[in-house]
Amino acid sequence: MNKVILIGNIGSLQIKTFDQQKKVCNFSLAVSENYKDRNGDKQKITEWFSCTTWDTTANFMEKYCHKGSKVMVEGKIRTRTWTNNDGQEVKVQEIQVEKMELLTPKNPDHDGTGMDH
Repeated sequence: MNKVILIGNIGSLQIKTFDQQKKVCNFSLAVSENYKDRNGDKQKITEWFSCTTWDTTANFMEKYCHKGSKVMVEGKIRTRTWTNNDGQEVKVQEIQVEKMELLTPKNPDHDGTGMDH
């Protein structure tokens, strides 16, 4: 089974529209974990994940999410491969988001551009 659930904060967020109505949202997600080391000192480690979602969820994210928003995502890990402009093959793993829940209250002053004010 390929299933992942993450809770974290949005880093960058980019919305693209193509075919006049179809939208894709690519965003980074910072997931932090606190723990105590051998000496009992508090430590924090943050992992960054690349995430992609489409259509209805992308529309929601464009309207209500921005850098720093806390979200819960559920999806699958996918590997994509392509050739960049230098002719090098690039392979990335990303989370293909199927469900997303906004954990930060919606910001009524946010204009929906996916950018911070």
